Amino acid sequence: MIKITTTSDNQHENIKKTPFTFEPTKTIKMKNYILTIALLLATTFVIIGKTNFTLVKSSVKIEGTSNVHDWVSTAQTVRVTGKLNVQNNELLGINNLKVTIPVKGIKSTKGSIMDGKTWDALKYKKHPNIYYTLSKVNSIKKSGESYILSVSGKLSVAGVTKSITTKVVAKPLGGNQYQFVGSEDLKMTTYGIDPPTAMFGAMTTGDDIKIKFNITLKESSPSS
Repeated sequence: MIKITTTSDNQHENIKKTPFTFEPTKTIKMKNYILTIALLLATTFVIIGKTNFTLVKSSVKIEGTSNVHDWVSTAQTVRVTGKLNVQNNELLGINNLKVTIPVKGIKSTKGSIMDGKTWDALKYKKHPNIYYTLSKVNSIKKSGESYILSVSGKLSVAGVTKSITTKVVAKPLGGNQYQFVGSEDLKMTTYGIDPPTAMFGAMTTGDDIKIKFNITLKESSPSS
């Protein structure tokens, strides 16, 4: 630090001497340089951290029972949007996840009659889609090569929305791909759904169902 002191001339002897200081120009430039580098690093960290993804493949199945036989319906169409939070090849979270399943894309192994009963029970004319929206990732823990996540979200079925908490296992597959596997036990009546019947009421389905999902996502273009 350089100190410079001003002096008065003979005509201003009563003016008090006033000291002041200033930093050399090089020091100011160095501080600005360091600040700029820090901001660039912070910006780069955000861009790398949150990455858009594309859906590679999906399997969403609904399993149920009846007084005649068990049944399985599969969602033929699944749409997923959101961002993966990946840093240094480590999965840290998921952001803005939304899943959309068209009701008329749900097909049963028991044929078109069962499909129609399912669509009607899900009130597809008024509510053509099933929605899941992620609220937050409660926890994420590394387990070997995989990750164990606890996630909370809102599931909307037949016009009724409920909060659910689900355990999900995420596994890196290489090539910037991640597989997410999990299941959720539900009751149809929780969502105001009357369990479907068939054969003039001779076959009745149980209230309890299990939704199983196996979804593979791939990192795509980065987004800030």
